[in-house]
Amino acid sequence: VIWPGSSACRSDIRGRRWPVVTAARTFADASQERSMSEQLFTDFDTVRRYARQLDEDLTEQERAERLDTLRQFAEFVERTPDEMVDEIFDVRTRKYRKRGFYARKIKEFSESLDLPRARQVAKGNVVRAFFIANGRRVPPEMPEWLL
Repeated sequence: VIWPGSSACRSDIRGRRWPVVTAARTFADASQERSMSEQLFTDFDTVRRYARQLDEDLTEQERAERLDTLRQFAEFVERTPDEMVDEIFDVRTRKYRKRGFYARKIKEFSESLDLPRARQVAKGNVVRAFFIANGRRVPPEMPEWLL
């Protein structure tokens, strides 16, 4: 992984720099990269709040998998976790602003994964659980037969 500040980082449309993963890696390199990447990702207040809830009932592997799913979603929508939580609800007016946007993006994200449909829905629910842990609600995905 190449870290922010490096010339090989990928920039998104908002100017944030995300690490670029190189193709040639050993298992030890991948393990070290994952722990450093998770450490940076868990520096966000909203991720720490979510991670505290995960610590209660999950194994370390399940916790890491859910945090990785959240990281992938943040990259998918090109926002930090803190930005997502701030953006979905306007505290001043006490109204949801972008709940429909995030419901659609969660569905797009989960459908983009090369997994069975049940696992796709489960990955989307991980993202919804992140919002719930931060006091915000995203409506669940409607089954196709209800549309």
